[in-house]
Amino acid sequence: MSTRMPQGVDAATFTKALDELAAIVGKEWVFVDELPLSAYRDAYSPLADGEMLPSAAVAPANMEQIQQALKVFNAYKLPIWTFGNGRNFAYGGPAPRQSGYVMFDLKRMNRILEVNEKYGYALVEPGV
Repeated sequence: MSTRMPQGVDAATFTKALDELAAIVGKEWVFVDELPLSAYRDAYSPLADGEMLPSAAVAPANMEQIQQALKVFNAYKLPIWTFGNGRNFAYGGPAPRQSGYVMFDLKRMNRILEVNEKYGYALVEPGV
């Protein structure tokens, strides 16, 4: 498990919050180990590698899971860093701007909902 903790949250409280999040999104979609969390680093950061890593990551699959997870984040006062599937390297990719944040990874929300050729737009989920 990650040794990074969200600021102001003790280990027991954090574990309880992660258990509640796992009940919402599924245990396989709550990441706490170093290897999966390394995917959330900033490859172009001038800081030491791994300096701005999160304490955990949660990947909801739909709006209902987002709503339920946000209730847990709020109840435990967990800091979150939300991002979709895109990689905006100009802003450092998916890395949080402070260590210990919990990543709210929307990559599982990857559907194209509508393509409107007449008006030239597409409605997509954030994981597209």
